[in-house]
Amino acid sequence: MKLSNLAPSTRTVQVRVGAGEEDVVNVTYRPGALTIGIADKLKELRDNPMADLEVAEVFLLPLITKWDLQDENGNELPVTREVFAQIPIEFLGMIFLEIRMDALPNPQMPVTSEDGLPQGAREEGSLSGIGS
Repeated sequence: MKLSNLAPSTRTVQVRVGAGEEDVVNVTYRPGALTIGIADKLKELRDNPMADLEVAEVFLLPLITKWDLQDENGNELPVTREVFAQIPIEFLGMIFLEIRMDALPNPQMPVTSEDGLPQGAREEGSLSGIGS
């Protein structure tokens, strides 16, 4: 199996920026693009308060494949560093949080141990209890 086959799928999250139905931006991302390499780069940037654009570039650019964010003329904006530089940091943070929440395992999964393993995983000696 090729490494590229491990994460070919995409998911879409809705980022709500207001109360109306039209106040939603659909963001399509690749969950499999989040790697330990990206996580390591985020750790390096975490303590730098001036690194917001870099965090967006390191985390969001590799993940986001498309969105329906438009310019003032109704043209869909590309997902690029140049566009990120024009977007309010608060909105980029909202995208980050929506993707993070979507990518997390089911928070209602029963846990029986202090290490957070799913019910049955410890007894079976593997993580096969996930999703059951």
